[in-house]
Amino acid sequence: RDAHTGMARPHDDDPQEPLGMGEDCKICVCVRKRPLNSKEQKKKEHDAVTCLHPTATVHSAKLRVDGISKYCDHNTFKFDHAF
Repeated sequence: RDAHTGMARPHDDDPQEPLGMGEDCKICVCVRKRPLNSKEQKKKEHDAVTCLHPTATVHSAKLRVDGISKYCDHNTFKFDHAF
């Protein structure tokens, strides 16, 4: 927890406010990405999620239709806070 202190910013600091957010909003959606543990790092596993406040991007390794070529599909999601 101490390693992430100061990484999250108040929502008001983001100039591109998410849709549906306003002064009367009562729900705040936050996402925390779990870092790879030592066992996963030793296996050299792929870190599938990147968090850059206020977005989280999921990287999915996939095979093309030919069954040989590999590619990475990226899906980005926007949250009130991401760290």
